[in-house]
Amino acid sequence: MDDVQAEDTDCKSLKDLMKEVTDLAFQLAYATIHPAGGYFHPRRGVTLPEAVWTWVDGLNHKYLSDRMTGHCSLADTINFDIGAFEEEVVADIAEFKRLLAVLPPPRQMTWQELKGEGYKVTDEQLKLDDPLTV
Repeated sequence: MDDVQAEDTDCKSLKDLMKEVTDLAFQLAYATIHPAGGYFHPRRGVTLPEAVWTWVDGLNHKYLSDRMTGHCSLADTINFDIGAFEEEVVADIAEFKRLLAVLPPPRQMTWQELKGEGYKVTDEQLKLDDPLTV
């Protein structure tokens, strides 16, 4: 990790780091964004690290929560190293940023595209695609 990335993550709380890594994971995992907001189609034909899906699925959040609240074995709670977990988060951020530099960002879909895929779309929603009617 270079010095700029280290400085960028050194000042952030674990909560902020986890939000950042989750946002990056969603950008990697999905190819399109629904016109009303939210990620829509997962990427196809790209092999992503398993860590992307553990962040998207919320498994890392659950893992941390279980260790912090004791919803695991006593040994797991005692042996849990929050510093090591934070280092893993920072490493995932660096890896995800590296991957995003070579992959295209998720593309914003239009209502017309959704209609073309067979989804129910209203006339009002279709008008939102036309910049002259907005």
